[in-house]
Amino acid sequence: MQQVLDRHITIDQGICHGRPHLAGRRIRVQDIAVWHERLGLSVDEIGADYNLSLAEIYAALSYYFDHKDEIDAAIEADRLLVASHQREQTSLLQTKLSEMHERMRFVGQFTAGYGDYTAERDELFEGMTLDDMIAEIKHKRG
Repeated sequence: MQQVLDRHITIDQGICHGRPHLAGRRIRVQDIAVWHERLGLSVDEIGADYNLSLAEIYAALSYYFDHKDEIDAAIEADRLLVASHQREQTSLLQTKLSEMHERMRFVGQFTAGYGDYTAERDELFEGMTLDDMIAEIKHKRG
């Protein structure tokens, strides 16, 4: 482990993928930089939210400004990685909400008694028998 800035900032290849972080914690310098510089949190808010001393926060910010280009590149790399995963992965929650929305729209039209819901019903429940629907409801209720 390499002691980098005073006693507050360290770099250890086994912690935080070798990125500079607060000693004894898994809070990276880049996390504090994002909270303060990009999200606009004050040092007092960061300290209160994450139980950090002002010395730890100012040490992290000092390290950040001494290594700004390098840490900004790491922040951007993380942002691109997250964006890539978001494009590749389908949100299970979003899928379930979309299904629920379509079913509720169908029920709303059916209950109100307007619109041609026959085609939509056939599409939503294509190939399902009444027994299939009941089994699916029982399965989901668990």
